[in-house]
Amino acid sequence: MTTLGKLRGTYAYTAPELYHGATFTTKSDVYSIGIVLWEMVNRLLTGKHDRPFAEYKEVQHDFQVIVKAATKKLRPTIPATCPEPIANLIKFCWHEKQEDRPSCADLLVILEKLSNDYQQNREAWDKLVPEPVAVPRFKREPSVKQGPPAVVSPKGSGQDTKSVGNPIRQSASMTTTTAASASNSGGGHQRNPSAGSAYKSNIVSKVDPGVETADQSQATTEVTS
Repeated sequence: MTTLGKLRGTYAYTAPELYHGATFTTKSDVYSIGIVLWEMVNRLLTGKHDRPFAEYKEVQHDFQVIVKAATKKLRPTIPATCPEPIANLIKFCWHEKQEDRPSCADLLVILEKLSNDYQQNREAWDKLVPEPVAVPRFKREPSVKQGPPAVVSPKGSGQDTKSVGNPIRQSASMTTTTAASASNSGGGHQRNPSAGSAYKSNIVSKVDPGVETADQSQATTEVTS
């Protein structure tokens, strides 16, 4: 397939032989595994994550990575405190020649051996890992849910005690009480039947002084008699 000879993916993880037009193989994947192993080891031993090739300030663009990796044999810097067997494995994976890299089956055997080496040298290897730096964290105060404000009903007000503390019941109770009071007292304004007639007569006389309303006629008759 022609696509196996084209540059694909992120250049920092791309095998350098693809830059020269070589065909993509499983050994090209092993090169990528070597870069990923470097990321894991570098993060563990330095306490921070760095992008591959980030230590080279002259490399400002992605395409520069594949060019320098293919023509200058540029590789990420392995930490000085990295155990030698792990450092050798990383270099083995990103070897410049495909045929000199291990296969995936070889990688399994090597990783199992490394696991045994760690068990035998656990204390020495663990000392290579720096102590984690404590990062201060701000505590968020727990939110307290507050209910509706309590309403104290004055003595003798006749307010339903069940509506206290419940805005809906309280509002309904107050509306009922107000309506009842208005009904008993006439709403605070006693209606005077004659007041409406007098107001009407006054308005009509202002609009047309020559028009005599029924109320004015009745008043005139009473005065005459």
